[in-house]
Amino acid sequence: MNLSQNFVKTWSMNIECLTKSIEQIDLNIPKEWKIFLVSDGSLTRNINANQGQTIKLNNIKHNHKLSPLDELFWGKIKDKKDAEHNLLKREVWLVNEDHEAMAFAESYRTRSDLQTISLYYNQPIGKSIIEAEIDIHRQLQTIYYGYSTEIEKIFNNYGPIWGRSYFIYCDSKPAVLIHEFFSPALTRLK
Repeated sequence: MNLSQNFVKTWSMNIECLTKSIEQIDLNIPKEWKIFLVSDGSLTRNINANQGQTIKLNNIKHNHKLSPLDELFWGKIKDKKDAEHNLLKREVWLVNEDHEAMAFAESYRTRSDLQTISLYYNQPIGKSIIEAEIDIHRQLQTIYYGYSTEIEKIFNNYGPIWGRSYFIYCDSKPAVLIHEFFSPALTRLK
């Protein structure tokens, strides 16, 4: 899925410092979305708690191409020429026990980061980090709102979609960039 062509942002907010952005977050983001958009916890665990169901990961694509959405990633990489040939992209759907898509996520990392942060393609990134006992820091970059006909069809829910982008830092270096898009069904408790 090429989100740079399929997702149209109608609103976005850059987060330079979360504590400085709290007032704008409170003004612009409905309270039922804050747990998914600004939480520093595991997305999968938050969805599990929200839905009362086990969330599974469906891998849909692994490749080495960037989209224009990923300018954030390039800004953090020092050796762009090397990174271009060693970049790994993963696209996944997080689905509940009823096989409903709850979130779509894209992640990017370089092959060199594999030594630093060992992630498994068959499970959520957060779970891999917890199991590997890796000390990380997550830095929220952007919260956005928009539309995507393709994603709306898979969510089986038409209307605006919230999303966020953030970096996972390991050893004070950006190791993974993640874009997440959330189903409107998340705000309806089971």
